[in-house]
This record gives sequence, structure tokens and C-alpha cells, in this order.
Amino acid sequence: SAQSGGVGERDFATAGLLAVSQAAGSTITVDNSGDISVTSADGRFDTDFNGIAAGIVTNSFGSGSTTTITNSGSITATGPQVDGIVGFARELSATETSRVEIVNNGAITANGTANRGVFAQTQGQSAEIDVTNTAAISITSDNSFGIFALHNDIFSPDINASQADLSVSNEGEITIAGSNANGIFVQNNART
Repeated sequence: SAQSGGVGERDFATAGLLAVSQAAGSTITVDNSGDISVTSADGRFDTDFNGIAAGIVTNSFGSGSTTTITNSGSITATGPQVDGIVGFARELSATETSRVEIVNNGAITANGTANRGVFAQTQGQSAEIDVTNTAAISITSDNSFGIFALHNDIFSPDINASQADLSVSNEGEITIAGSNANGIFVQNNART
């Protein structure tokens, strides 16, 4: 289990399992079957992704990276902006593609505010997201998502266009209780 106490902005990741890579062509592979619990105090929050909090967190910043997360354990996320699973990859190369694949077969429970059961995010020129969920996701909080797949462009003079393929497959029961909350949300901000 992992905990973040105190108040104010979280400066560092709070995670049951954390994997980070800066290298080009890197591969991050996570295969978890254990139960994970993550808690953040009510006065804590994150606005810049540096203080991300989740049961499983992966961050890949190298071009041409491949991230694969497979989970069959139970994940409990408690507190503001605490997620179940987070996979992030950034791609700045015009000739490479970064990939994030998340396969979740374990129950995820979250409560607080702005929680996400599964969050897959890519950023940059060329990316692929593939999320598969077969388990129950239960979230009791406002401004939350059961599954959220997001690609964001990077606005730069060196990047004239971007492309991303986002895929979400769900066979599990997603239960959301809160205002401005979504079971599954896919947003592709690629610029062509």
C-alpha cells in the first residue's frame, strides 16, 4: 500500500507500483496479480502530473517506447485525484510511435474526487492506446471516469501534425456515482 499525507500539491508520485523510463526505444512491462491500496489525504492534489497517485503508474518519455500493463489484482484508490491504473507515454519523434497497452482483469474501486479507474494517456506526434477491461470498476466521486483514454498534441513549431489510434474494449461492469462522471471516455486531440 502507499499513502500521501499532508496538504497541498503532491510533488512526487504516490503509487503501489511505479515504473519510469527516459530511454528511447524502451519497454515497460508490468504484470501485477497482487492487491494494491493507495490513499491520499483530503487536502492533497495534483495539477502537473508530477504528483500522480495510483495503484499502478508508468511514465515513458523516450521515443518509440512500448508500455504494457497487465493487472489481475484488486486495486483500491482513496482520496482526491487517486487513480487505479495510469499509463503515460510521450512521443516527440516524427518517425517513431509510442504505445500504451493496459489489460485489466482485477476489480478497481475508487472514491474521493476526480478519480479514474483506468487512465491511458499519450502525448506528442504518433501514439497508440489500447485498453481492455474485463473486471468491475466502481467509482464514487464527482468529475471521474471509469476508463479514460486521452491523446494530447504538443503545440510546437517543429511539429506540424500528429496522429493517434485509441481503442477501448470493455466487458466489465462500470459503476459511477457522482456528478460530471463518465463510465468510458475517449478523447483524441491529434492534429492533422
